[in-house]
Amino acid sequence: MVIVQLNGGLGNQMFQYALGRHISLRLKTTFKIDTHMYGNYKLRDYELGCFNCVENFASENEVREYHLFGRNRHIWMLKRYFLRPWNLFNKLSVVQEKFFHFDADVVNMTGDLYFRGYWQSEKYFSSIEDVIRGDFTLRIPIDKECHNMLDDIQCTESVSVHIRRGDYITNATTNLHHGVMPLEYYMQAMDYIQSIHRNVHYFIFSDDIEWITQYFGGKDNIKIVGSNRINTGPEDLYLMSQCKHNIIANSSFSWWGAWLNVNKDRIVIAPKKWFAIRDRLTKDLYPENWITM
Repeated sequence: MVIVQLNGGLGNQMFQYALGRHISLRLKTTFKIDTHMYGNYKLRDYELGCFNCVENFASENEVREYHLFGRNRHIWMLKRYFLRPWNLFNKLSVVQEKFFHFDADVVNMTGDLYFRGYWQSEKYFSSIEDVIRGDFTLRIPIDKECHNMLDDIQCTESVSVHIRRGDYITNATTNLHHGVMPLEYYMQAMDYIQSIHRNVHYFIFSDDIEWITQYFGGKDNIKIVGSNRINTGPEDLYLMSQCKHNIIANSSFSWWGAWLNVNKDRIVIAPKKWFAIRDRLTKDLYPENWITM
């Protein structure tokens, strides 16, 4: 059995799922997802239900021996340490992510495994790319407004621009860790694409429409997506993936919007500085043909 712990928002969950899916297929074993983190995690919810992915949920009994629950977790930890031999309760090997960059040892592991981490590199699942792309297709048909936007995207030299602000600004801890991409990054990326393609149309996705309107509003070749739409993360991700090119934020959400893009001639521009802090090696975060600025 392979179980992967889900944690964080939609983009993070997709990375975690993709790793577990790959390992389970390689080992030809059962794959389950552990969503118990969301019982006490108020900032995020389980979000993979929007996709045609494998929703095989691990029970509390299957994960409780190494995933400590609720108010009594310290008591449980003492009990399992003093009262039971390790080889009896450690039915699955817990694989904790050691570092941010790709760990080749992880994809070659065998046995019953429980994965805990973020696993943000396509190298953890690139060998089953077609499976992952199929799993991350939308389960529910897109709405009429999304269809209209899709028509505009498909008939133009479309570029998705994801500008994430929201919790990157309002949450002090998140801001310290991630930081916010400056306006200059987006202007440089847009200028680069315009130097290659004529008649470019930009579709800007953001959680701060007021800020976007201030700096990008009123331009004929710019469409601000989502100004009247609420809770449409999966549809926005889908629309990003349908654009011919992508300019992403330092966000796993727009990373996936670009990765799911199947245009063979696509240009993907990503921020060279993914984190505000400097203790992460991000060399394996970007696919080889992406451009960093």
